[in-house]
Amino acid sequence: MKVTLLDVATQKDALYKLATLVEKSLTHPLVRETAFQIVRNCPSRDDMAELNAIYEAIKHGDPEVPGLESGFRYCSDPRSTDYFTTAYRSLEMAQRGGGSGDCLPTTTLVLKRGSQDIFIPTSLKDIQIGDVILGDGVWTTVVNKWDKGLKKLLGLTLNNSTQLRCTYTHKLLVVPKFHPREHAIIVNASDIKVGDDLLSSNRMLLELPMNKRPDLPIYKTHTPGLLTRVSEKADLYYDYTIDIATDSGVFYLPETNVITKNCDDFTVLIASIAASIGFKVGLRGWGSEKEFVHVYPVVALPKHGPFTSVVALDATVPRAVPGWEPNGGVSLTAWLD
Repeated sequence: MKVTLLDVATQKDALYKLATLVEKSLTHPLVRETAFQIVRNCPSRDDMAELNAIYEAIKHGDPEVPGLESGFRYCSDPRSTDYFTTAYRSLEMAQRGGGSGDCLPTTTLVLKRGSQDIFIPTSLKDIQIGDVILGDGVWTTVVNKWDKGLKKLLGLTLNNSTQLRCTYTHKLLVVPKFHPREHAIIVNASDIKVGDDLLSSNRMLLELPMNKRPDLPIYKTHTPGLLTRVSEKADLYYDYTIDIATDSGVFYLPETNVITKNCDDFTVLIASIAASIGFKVGLRGWGSEKEFVHVYPVVALPKHGPFTSVVALDATVPRAVPGWEPNGGVSLTAWLD
């Protein structure tokens, strides 16, 4: 594989790793079969018809494509490409009805933004798309919500005398020993070990006096800290679960003082499907020179060249359509050749 990178050099390593996952996926039988199913009704050599079909199948769903009947569940972009998996793994999980597996019990509380920026503890079952909740020290908007059904839960007992309940494939942020919180890495809950430090909120709640903190037991006995350590791990029972996605990619769980990440393999999947049927694809990172905050696929047209235009396929933004890209900022593009 040859990868050509443009623009911001500091993100070369990140996008190169992401591009290798596309390379591993684009010739996989499941990815190629899925691509053929998606474009089954497209006119021959109609590039935009094929791209629109791929975009719609992943964003909104295609009832004839196993695993994508309702589309692929969206979660905001990760902080580094270590958080992606191959497209065929994503499709395997989707066909089993699991998506990326992230989910929490319906009774799990988040902190909803009320008038005058007050914190309102609200269960996931009562959260609606468009609600603003607490993320990692900042407010973040809920952009999607899924009922994930009955699932087996894992219980992580924490050193603040609380228990985090989630599915085994839920994503959590672990801070490696002797590293700052900015180096947090994503880990499946099933892979969490006793002694691991989970990322906690470091702003907003810390700045509030005790009488202004949310009316929950944890804030009467424990002060919010930077890290929360896992002290026990146990299999639990089955319960009904929900997942949400936020525009920042993370949200805060006030009952346990833990930040959880809603993460998906969205960009790798859509790029791999397009590449599997002959499109030249790229992975485009967007943000500032200091921080890479968004990633999405781009496709060069026409399919068989010479290439005269580029179409972005950012299906993660609700208002986006094929060709939409964020305004301003700086970008980096890794093309698979």
